This record gives sequence, structure tokens and C-alpha cells, in this order.
Amino acid sequence: MLPLYDAVIVGAGPAGGECARRLSYAKKRVLLVEKASDLSSNNYSTAGAPLETLKQFALPATLIGSYFRKIGLFSTEESSLFEEKRPLGVVFDFKRLRQFLIEEAEAHGAKVHFGFSYVSSRQEDEQLFVTFRDRKTGEEQSVSTSVLVDATGSERAVLKSKQGAKTVQATGLECLVEVKERDFARWEEQISFFLGQKWMPQGYSWIFPMERPLLKVGVGRYFKNEKIVPHMQSFTFYLDLLFSTFFPGGFKVVEKHGKTLTYTLGQEDRRHQGRIVAIGDAVSTINPIALEGIRHAMTSASMASSHIVEVLDGERDDFSDYEQELKVYFGWKWRFAEAFMHVVYGQTVDKKTDAIVRAFQAFTVDEMMAFAFHYRFRPALKFCWNYVRTLFKSCWEERG
Repeated sequence: MLPLYDAVIVGAGPAGGECARRLSYAKKRVLLVEKASDLSSNNYSTAGAPLETLKQFALPATLIGSYFRKIGLFSTEESSLFEEKRPLGVVFDFKRLRQFLIEEAEAHGAKVHFGFSYVSSRQEDEQLFVTFRDRKTGEEQSVSTSVLVDATGSERAVLKSKQGAKTVQATGLECLVEVKERDFARWEEQISFFLGQKWMPQGYSWIFPMERPLLKVGVGRYFKNEKIVPHMQSFTFYLDLLFSTFFPGGFKVVEKHGKTLTYTLGQEDRRHQGRIVAIGDAVSTINPIALEGIRHAMTSASMASSHIVEVLDGERDDFSDYEQELKVYFGWKWRFAEAFMHVVYGQTVDKKTDAIVRAFQAFTVDEMMAFAFHYRFRPALKFCWNYVRTLFKSCWEERG
């Protein structure tokens, strides 16, 4: 007889881990399956989030890599710095966060298997039969479940994307580096983004603080299959530029990871089908402006978990209400973010990117937090006015 579960979750990222944790709290029989052999092989994330994320998901301070109280924006010629005396947010230790969620789920009865890839599933009546492959031995194993959760991120291994859905891909390369004390002090308590042709055409670079003396340093490029800006250098070129510019005294690369994220425009993802439901990046919860996704992935997992419990308890027949809840949560904010993404990362003229950074200079730190982390776009009117005025002034000066 096949092992029987209430819910099988494929993918042990923040979404899958949070879903497993919540379902195990509800005393459901949960199996969490991850294709990686351990958590260190997929430690790609800067994981910045506002302070209230800790309370929202009942997360302990031990998961924090560092606090930040400054946000820096840099282009080829311009810079904007937003600073507050109090902490504005946290940078999570991504590996530690995932480990915590998994351990919480296990402590409440969930089973966790590493090193197994999803192969297929089939439904018979109200049961799903799911097959996995052991990545070491190649052997296949099957289980039976009432609900199957796709938490495989951009891979969307279980619930495939709708045919013809338009997507945007962003590829990144990130290093965890150990730096000298004076270099760490320069970036301490500050999350920094670098835009423009110098730092990363068609994308951005970043420096985030972790525990002393460690920093996350990365580069990312949008529109993977398009060369909006011709003759672009390699990812390594722009990563080395950050190192040579800001860490001339030397550094040590502790970890290095790369990843490609796929976002479906309009969030036209398949969110559920029968007893299968998708969460996290599998339903494009990542915000396209700065690829912030952990908080939103966990939110989708929280939403889905409550609906899964109700389906398992016979209070709901399907996951249509979950889909509606996602639409309300993301809605027009993500559509605006998509448009802004094209404006920021599709620039071929450097002075326009400089104007974007200069336009943000009129923001207060609270307006910047509202814009960057809470997707409250009322300050966008101020941004648009400043951007147009900056471009007009620049053109006028060139003519003069």
C-alpha cells in the first residue's frame, strides 16, 4: 500500500516550507519533497524585507543576517540615499530561514525528503498518485495524497504554465563574500542597488549586508532573451567591476550561486487544477521591480494553506477562492510594477537612468519604503513629475 498523505508539497523554498509548517500546525499529514540534496546548494537570495515580516510570519530574530536602516540607489552619474535612525527592515539569512521553516514543520509531524525530483502525478477519484525519482539511485517511488502543492518556483514542474503565456526572465549571479572591516563598515546597515550602463545594462547590481564581515554581492539582468542594450559584457564582468571598485583591499568568496527567475506577465499563471494548487514563484508572486519574492511567496503559502485545510475538511470543493484571494492581494499593484520594470530596465540611454535615480531624491525615507516594499504607488506621481522635470532640464542644458 502506498504511503498516504493529506498534502504533498513539491519544493522546499520559503513558499513550500511555510505551507508545510502551516499544514502541520493544522495536524495534517504532510510530505515536503525537495530535489536538492541540502539547503546550501540553492542559497541564492538577498532576502530583504520590511520589519513587520518577522511578526507577520512569527519568525525569530535568529534568522536575520542584518538589519538595514539605509537604502542606496546608484546610477552611472547619480546617487540617492534614504536613511533613518531606526531599522527599516531586515536581510534574512536565506538558508537559515528555509531551515527554520522545515524544522518547524518536522517538529509538528511533517515528513521531509531531500534529493527527490518530481516525475508525474495522476488523479483517481479524490486521490492523487505522485511519483518521484531518487536523484542518487534513479529509482522511482510513489505516494498517495489528497492535495498536491506546486512550490517548485519558476520551474513550475507540477502545474505547467498556460500555453502562450508571456513571460519575462531575469538571470542573476550572486556571491557571499567576506570583506575587510573597513569595507564592511561602508555597506553596513544599507541595502544598495546599482543601475545604468556602467553597473549592469538591462538590469541592476546590488550589495546587501549580512553578518559581519559578510556581504551579498550580485548582478542581475532582465529580458534574458533580448539584447535591448547591444554588446553587453558578461555577468562576471559586472560582478568583477563591483569587487574592484568597492573592495580593492581584497575579499574572499564564500559561496557563489546563479539562478534564472521566470515571471508571467499579468500573473497569467495556472494557479490550481483539480486537487493541485500552486504557490510562490510558480504563480509569479515575485515583484518584478526588484525581484522581491520571499515575503510574497510566504503570503501565497499562507493563503493556500487555509484553503487546503478547508478542502481537506470538506468545507470547500475547489481552490477558486484561493485564486480570487491572490488576485486581490496582487492585483493592479503588480501590473504597475510590470510597467515600471520596463521603464527602468529597458533604458538604452544612460541619462534617462540617471534621471530615474535623481527623481527619487525628492522622496522621504517613508515614501521610499512605501514604494519599494509596500507597493503603494501614490509617491509615483511625485516621481513622474521629478523624472520629467529632470529630463527637460538635462535636454535644456545640452541645447544651451
